[in-house]
Amino acid sequence: MKTKMMILLILLPLTACTTMMTPQQHQAFARDLAVLKSCDEAGLISPELVAQAMHLYRSRLQNYKYDENIMNKYFENYEKQIHQDLKNSNLCRSYSSYVHSEILDRQQALRNTQEFTQALSNFANTYANSMYQQAQMYNNATQSMMYQTPTITPIQPAYSIQPPQIKTTCMNVGNGMYNCTSKPR
Repeated sequence: MKTKMMILLILLPLTACTTMMTPQQHQAFARDLAVLKSCDEAGLISPELVAQAMHLYRSRLQNYKYDENIMNKYFENYEKQIHQDLKNSNLCRSYSSYVHSEILDRQQALRNTQEFTQALSNFANTYANSMYQQAQMYNNATQSMMYQTPTITPIQPAYSIQPPQIKTTCMNVGNGMYNCTSKPR
């Protein structure tokens, strides 16, 4: 009963699930937890490693919806087997190696994510700065055009040219269309 309570206390906060766990996954999770618990109780792995393994275990379990009865049944079976196998400490050593490997994999994945995020942030900042500089150049160019445009004074011709006198007649032919003709006066 104490074991079932421990499992329920460990697994209770992990109910934000997304996928239903398969029977094989129930077995794997129960086996990992039984190995962790047994090796911890036997003092064959360090408390720090136990804490890290529990963190890994919980973070993986969050992705699943599982049946507590099935999980407890598998856990109890594995716990009995593992207590018998603990005479050979290779089980805990190999489990420790597995946990260390998982920790290193997660750390590498975190580094990769941070590097990608930083690269994306750098790109976004560079793009934003480039757009800002282009906007500033545009503003400067239009302001200089507005304030530095020379005033043009009309040139007075030495003699006067009269434009031809033309009369234009337009007729509406429908749909906003016009037919226009021009004739000199």
